[in-house]
Amino acid sequence: MTSANATGEPMAISTDDLRADAVLDHNRDIARRLDDSVMALGPRGPMVIRRARGLVPATRALPPGFEDAPQVLALGGQMKSAICLLRDGRAMLGHHLGDLDRTATVQAFEAAITDYTALLDARPDRIACDLHPEFHATRVAERLTSNPIRVQHHHAHLAACLGDARWPIDGGPVAGIILDGLGYGPDGTVWGGELLLGDYRSFTRIAHLAPAPLPGGDAAARDPWRNLLVRLDQAGLGDLADRLLPDHPRDLIRQAVAKGLNAPLSSSTGRLFDAFAAALGLHDQTYEGEAAMRLETLARQAGPVEPWPMPGFDPAPMFQAFATSSEPSEVLAARFHESLAQAFAAAARALVDGGRAKAVALSGGCFQNTFLMERTLAALQGVPVLTHSDIPANDGGLAFGQALVAAAKGG
Repeated sequence: MTSANATGEPMAISTDDLRADAVLDHNRDIARRLDDSVMALGPRGPMVIRRARGLVPATRALPPGFEDAPQVLALGGQMKSAICLLRDGRAMLGHHLGDLDRTATVQAFEAAITDYTALLDARPDRIACDLHPEFHATRVAERLTSNPIRVQHHHAHLAACLGDARWPIDGGPVAGIILDGLGYGPDGTVWGGELLLGDYRSFTRIAHLAPAPLPGGDAAARDPWRNLLVRLDQAGLGDLADRLLPDHPRDLIRQAVAKGLNAPLSSSTGRLFDAFAAALGLHDQTYEGEAAMRLETLARQAGPVEPWPMPGFDPAPMFQAFATSSEPSEVLAARFHESLAQAFAAAARALVDGGRAKAVALSGGCFQNTFLMERTLAALQGVPVLTHSDIPANDGGLAFGQALVAAAKGG
């Protein structure tokens, strides 16, 4: 049996939507497309990965200081779409809709805006959206208002974690370790491995992973080997790339990267995970995050390990150490996780120890990886750390963060 929807599209709720050989039907209409909610057990307890059935349309109280917040409609991002409404000091983060590069999801997204606005009798004073000009949600925001509040992707992740942890609006700045696949930066590059210093109102980018090209653009998210090739070439390990990737179009990709053709620079942690997974032979990716999930599973099979060096958040020395190692794959996978965790934790701890930050916040889709979270928390022992529980760390929580940023600005 199946809900009959195509991958990435909202679930089917009528026989007109079905794509199945046989149908077991009933005569009760389904009002809302609610998938199953998904949770994971993290080092601090359950974490919501996907908000849907059983969790929506419940509301939650906003953090201290937001009691008089204006009504806000926030529209999230392009992936894992969900909307959020603020009204009367409470937030309603809508259900998971899917990715907005599909027509059916776009239709469900726009229906959700109408549905939830009517359900809560909301009349938003402010509309918030992502900074990316080509996201469908951004275009909808521009259609709804002449002056949408554009919130940078990783600032929204930071604010979502603060709000989930009920950090007060005037609680002071925090160091945000924000690790995910991608987010449009104000400098026009693709971010994804960030150390931010900020609060609900503003942020500063303190440090980030050394960027690498995304060969093929979106194709880099589907093909882990592309990311391995560029990271090995950056580390001066082109010969190793040739040995590990004998059957891939290396010369074609290298030419495109050299000419800057469809190869935008990115500090993405997700693509770095893909690269290292491919280095260990985990090339296949039949669904989003598969290679990274297999790498996490492998890492859990190792005992305690020491990190590799990653000075200046540059992964090149890590790949150079990998190239000369004879250790088992599970140890190499664990070293990779430990290296990331300790590098970012050390820099975040320095902000707290130096009095610039009151705590550390962990957000972004890479922190669905509970092993990475465990190792990061261990490296931050003794420092106040904020993590997600009820709001997804992935892009499903963006709208909540956008709404809080929009409410805090000028409030």
